[in-house]
Amino acid sequence: AKFQQLNNAYATLSNPERRLAYDLKIGYSRVNVIQSPPGFNTPVSRSREKTSNSAYLDPTDRPLSPGEIFALFIMGTTLIGCLVLAIAIGLIRGN
Repeated sequence: AKFQQLNNAYATLSNPERRLAYDLKIGYSRVNVIQSPPGFNTPVSRSREKTSNSAYLDPTDRPLSPGEIFALFIMGTTLIGCLVLAIAIGLIRGN
């Protein structure tokens, strides 16, 4: 029974029409966030000549999540705090 379920899942994922119908049924977005790099299926000798070292995720595909924004805020606050502390210590100990 499990093997039959795996075969059905593979058949659904490998067929673009069945995959689209499944995605619409469960409510997934049709917008691809993760994209394969250009020339992904070409041989290694050709792919290194024609493609650049691009990442799988294109930063223009999606906005930052709230967790990412919070992490950037904490990092910025820490940087500013360290700079203020270094300047304060320099002024107190300075000659």
